[in-house]
Amino acid sequence: MAVVGEILDLKKGNHKTFELLFKKYYVFLCYEARSYITEKYIIEEVVGDVIRWLWENRETLVITSVRAYLVRAVHNACLSTLGNINLNMWSWMILL
Repeated sequence: MAVVGEILDLKKGNHKTFELLFKKYYVFLCYEARSYITEKYIIEEVVGDVIRWLWENRETLVITSVRAYLVRAVHNACLSTLGNINLNMWSWMILL
């Protein structure tokens, strides 16, 4: 399937296209997330959240490359997750 076709089908709400994109990118995105996060369950949660967000916001997306978009989104989600983890750690340290 062509990249433009993937994006158009995704925007139309084609479940099969979404499933294909999930299968195509999920493992790759988990490896990308592993560059930032080591806990498997957190990696899976971050990647799953990004892919779910893509589906939920498909109608308003303005992207030219699904792969590039997902890689950047996972990168940003990992940094956000790490920031939240560090903030929580600092909160506990202050309480002690």
